[in-house]
Amino acid sequence: MGEKRRGDAPPACLRLAVVSSPCASPPLTLYFAFCWVSKMIEVKSVRDLTTLVSSTPLLLVDIYATWCIPCRWMASALEKLSAELSEKGFKIAKLNAEEVDVERAMDELKLEPIRGVPTLLIFKDGREVGRVVGALPKPEFPQELKRRILEALEKPR
Repeated sequence: MGEKRRGDAPPACLRLAVVSSPCASPPLTLYFAFCWVSKMIEVKSVRDLTTLVSSTPLLLVDIYATWCIPCRWMASALEKLSAELSEKGFKIAKLNAEEVDVERAMDELKLEPIRGVPTLLIFKDGREVGRVVGALPKPEFPQELKRRILEALEKPR
C-alpha cells in the first residue's frame, strides 16, 4: 500500500479545513473535504428553464417534488452518474415542481405536459429527445437510467 503524503487530497475534492488534536496519542489530524462530481443547476423559474434549454447542447432536467420518495431515487441515480454524464457533455438541472410552474414551462417550451414526478427530460440542441418517468430503488437503476439517456440521444426525431 502506498504511503499517503501530507497535503494529498482525493481527486475532485476541495479541502475545507484541517483540525489537529495534539492531545491524541498519536497526534491526530482530520481533513474535512467537500467532494463533487459535477454541479447540478437549480432551476428557479420558467425563464431559467427556457434559457437553459435553448443555450445548452446536452441537458437533463430532473423534475421533482420534495415529498416524493421516487424523486429521491432519481436524484441519487443522477448523482451516481453525474461525473460520467458530464464527461459526455451533459449539464444536469433540477426543477422543484412545487416552486416552479411546470405547466407553464411545458407550454412555453411547446412540450407534452408533465404527468407525474419524478420526470427526467432529456434535451439535445434545444429539443426534447426523451423522457424518463418514475424511478426504482434498485441497485441497477443508475445504469438503466444511463442506458435510457444514451438511447434517447441516438433515436432520430
